[in-house]
Amino acid sequence: MLISFILPVFNAEKYINKCINSILAQNNDLIEIILVNDGSTDGSANICNYFADNYNNIKVYHQNNMGVSSARNMGIKLAKGKWICFVDTDDWLTKNSLKLFDNTLNSENFEIIIARSYLVDNHSLKQEKYPFSSNLVGDTYSGKDILLKHHYYRGSVWGVFYRKNFLINNNIQFPKNISNGEDSIFILICFLYAKFIKFENIDFYRVFQRQGSASRNWDFNRVLSMNNNLIYVNNYIESSKNLNDYNLHVLHFAIYNIISSIYKGLSKCFTINRFLYVTRCINSEVKYKLDCGKLTHSQSKLWLLNKSKYLFGILIILKNLLSTKLKLKG
Repeated sequence: MLISFILPVFNAEKYINKCINSILAQNNDLIEIILVNDGSTDGSANICNYFADNYNNIKVYHQNNMGVSSARNMGIKLAKGKWICFVDTDDWLTKNSLKLFDNTLNSENFEIIIARSYLVDNHSLKQEKYPFSSNLVGDTYSGKDILLKHHYYRGSVWGVFYRKNFLINNNIQFPKNISNGEDSIFILICFLYAKFIKFENIDFYRVFQRQGSASRNWDFNRVLSMNNNLIYVNNYIESSKNLNDYNLHVLHFAIYNIISSIYKGLSKCFTINRFLYVTRCINSEVKYKLDCGKLTHSQSKLWLLNKSKYLFGILIILKNLLSTKLKLKG
C-alpha cells in the first residue's frame, strides 16, 4: 500500500460521495481510503458502510463523536500506506492528478510533499488557498528553511502528503480536546522536525467552503475554546526535552497566531465584558514574553502583544471590524 487517504466523517451525507469518488477515479491500485465516522447523526454512516462493503481498498471505522482530531489520529493508527493524505469530506481531488506524483511518492528522499490547493466558489476556481512561489519547486527544504527563509505557512493539513514513518517516529498527532485550530498546530509541529520537504507544482486539491461550515462561524463559545490551544502548546513546551531556540520560536509563533485568532474571532461577537474576560484567560496561560525570532512579519505587533495583551487585542479587533465594514461597502 502506497497512500492512505484519511477522511474524518461527520454529517457529510451531501458531499461524501463526490469526495470518495474523486479518490477512486484516480485509478491507482496502491491506495486505501480510511473513513472514520465520528458519530454522524445523518446518513453518513450508511454511505460509509456501502463503500466499505463494495470496495476492498476502503475501510470504515465508527466511533462516538470525539472531534476531527480524534478521527484523524485513529486514521493514522489504522493506515497501512507509506504516505498519508488527509481529505475533508466536502472537498475533492482533481481529475487524474495523483499519477503526477508517482516519481516523488516512490522516492525515499522526502518526508512531506506539498501540492497546490484551490478554493471553489460557485463551481469555479476562486484562488489558491496556500500559494507558493514556483522558485520553491524542484528543491528540497527543511521545515526551518520554509518558515524562516521563505515565510511559508499554512493553517490546514489537506493537499499535503506526509510520510507515515515521519509522523510515527516523531510522535506527531493531532491535539486532542481542541475543536478549532488543530491543523495549524499539527503542521507547525511537522515543520519543527521535517528535514526533507518537497513542493510540487501540481493542481491537486479542491477546497469547498460551504455556507454555514465551522470555519466561517464564530460565537463566544468557540472563542473561549481556543484557550485550550494555548494550554496544549504550553504543555507541549513543558513536556518536550532538548528544545532549541528554533523550536521555541516556532512554538511561540504558534501561540502568537492562536492569540491573534482569538481576538479575530472575538471581533465577530464583541462585547466589553467578553473582551476583558478573554484577555484575563490569555494572561493566565501566557505569563511570559513571546520570542518568535524571525518568524513573524510584524515585530511591532509582537512587541505590543508582549507589552499589553489588552492593547494588542484592541488593535486586532478594530482592524477586523474595519475590514468587515469595508467588505460590506464593497
